[in-house]
Amino acid sequence: MIYSLATPNDPGFKYLYFFQTEYHGKIAGILKEGPTVYEVVFFAVQNLNSLATHKVKPTRLDEPKCFNIESKEDTWLDPDPEEEIKWFSVKSCLFFIGKTENGFTQYRFI
Repeated sequence: MIYSLATPNDPGFKYLYFFQTEYHGKIAGILKEGPTVYEVVFFAVQNLNSLATHKVKPTRLDEPKCFNIESKEDTWLDPDPEEEIKWFSVKSCLFFIGKTENGFTQYRFI
């Protein structure tokens, strides 16, 4: 029940940026804090209608085996043309992360 209060700004819940705001509480209650990349992609494939329409920027951190996700809606700086290529639609981001050979099964979201 406490997870219904989670936001993407809370540690372990950056994955909520992949989903529409009205679904955050319900999804956080299902996936909890710090799910694996595989768990989030698996859930997203089963719930395509809940995916957000904004762009996201994934940053893979290999040492702690995790991903950080940023939402373009939450970025207040003027876009740098070189940085623009790092932003993806939610569907594209999940596709490229999920199609890797191991599916990042040991990676989590910050």
